[in-house]
Amino acid sequence: MSSIPTRNQYQIKLVHFNEITHVGNQICTPQSSTRTITVSNSIYLDQLRRVVTEHDPFTDVTEVLFMLKADQIDEDDPSQLAMFERMLRGGIYYNGEKYVRSIKSPAMGRTQRTEFIQEKYVSDLYRHITLGKMPPLTNIHKWEAALGVSRSAAQPVPYIPRIVVIPDYE
Repeated sequence: MSSIPTRNQYQIKLVHFNEITHVGNQICTPQSSTRTITVSNSIYLDQLRRVVTEHDPFTDVTEVLFMLKADQIDEDDPSQLAMFERMLRGGIYYNGEKYVRSIKSPAMGRTQRTEFIQEKYVSDLYRHITLGKMPPLTNIHKWEAALGVSRSAAQPVPYIPRIVVIPDYE
């Protein structure tokens, strides 16, 4: 029997771009979505879980984020591109709460997925992931890649101190 712990898996709500609607002046997702996508635990999800617990101890981390699959955007349709850009810049509403674009890993870019999290958790999440350090000047692609590493699958390792005491024989 293997002693290697298994990774935690999360079921995240999945919304397709063609389901997005305008309600008044807001861009909204459907009120409920039964589709989910499985994602492995990562530093990002671990830190988001901690932030959510600090704010709302009884809220599950999967309730504060969803994944948008944007592979159905017609790149020849300027209105669809404008709506997608508006979502990335200004956020989107899901069940009355405002969600904003979150960290995107390179794999998410290749599969045309964008994750959105509730706006109220963003600043604390970024503070946790960046350890409060923000570069004054950077290349946006390198910054996205640096943050995207936090999305890599990870599993907790029990803390084992590596302290060696060597007696002094002088």
